Amino acid sequence: MPKYRTHFELDIQDIDRIEASLTQRVGDLSRKVLNTTGDGVGGKPDLTGLQNEIQQLRGLLGRIHEQKIWFAPKDYQPRG
Repeated sequence: MPKYRTHFELDIQDIDRIEASLTQRVGDLSRKVLNTTGDGVGGKPDLTGLQNEIQQLRGLLGRIHEQKIWFAPKDYQPRG
């Protein structure tokens, strides 16, 4: 059985595009949640699927953010 690749080579522009696309998708889903009206059970909208997808995408964006290596100068520079 073939194994999944564990190493990917993406440059910073690729990551930016992925983040922008995911952020756009979260925005679209959030607008859909806000604009959805009673088509679920008892007149209440069924938003669990949309909300689950939003939660998963936000989690993915968080994991991408946490894996970035942020620039920190080697010598001390006071901030603030």
